[in-house]
Amino acid sequence: MIAFEVNINGKRICIAGIADFGVLSAILSWARRRPENSRDGKSIEEELTFEVGGLDSTDAAVSEYLKWLATPLQVGDIVSIRVIECDEAETPSERRREDPDAAAKAKKRYYEQLKREYGE
Repeated sequence: MIAFEVNINGKRICIAGIADFGVLSAILSWARRRPENSRDGKSIEEELTFEVGGLDSTDAAVSEYLKWLATPLQVGDIVSIRVIECDEAETPSERRREDPDAAAKAKKRYYEQLKREYGE
């Protein structure tokens, strides 16, 4: 399987991979929010984060969301990802099944929002 070997500051953090069908992603994000968009609504909020996760869609009926890593970073950190071929990846720290009812409700909310925004 194709996998990501993830290192932060020279230390191996994980080998993330999905054996059959799915999506594997590594997302490095920086955000600075205006006070009106922050959690407390008053202060400037800034975050630098790194996440490694994916979607295991081997079972066509129910997908599973996977997470190997979600961590804050600091300026100066070195993040490296090596794409490798391996027989087995490490077990994700989090695995949750998609709730079909919750997904349907979310789609309906989004549909209603778009109708309000753009009309019928």
